[in-house]
Amino acid sequence: MENKEHFGSLTPRMEEFREELLNTPASIDATRAILTTESYKEHADKPLDIKRAKMVENILENMPIFIEDQTMIVGNQAKVNRAAPIFPEYAIDWVIKELDEFENRDGDVFTIDEKSI
Repeated sequence: MENKEHFGSLTPRMEEFREELLNTPASIDATRAILTTESYKEHADKPLDIKRAKMVENILENMPIFIEDQTMIVGNQAKVNRAAPIFPEYAIDWVIKELDEFENRDGDVFTIDEKSI
């Protein structure tokens, strides 16, 4: 998709990155959910505000930092490109309900590896 009139052309570096990104299947990144679950289990006896604070601390200390060679601005919410993180502290019921369907949905198809389940 090009819109040279408004944005010009992509540089060769960004054109290559765009193609790589478009050819990468969308996936689920369960890292945040795993870190959240570990923290909630470890601090199960604590008040909710302490559990949440410990969860954030665990995520900030242990979430992998994903930096791509092709980009000038770094950072990502997941450990790989085109991966959607799971935020169990917001809602988890729908994830559990649809877990086996992520790869078979009509739209927004996501792959998920067995060790994340």
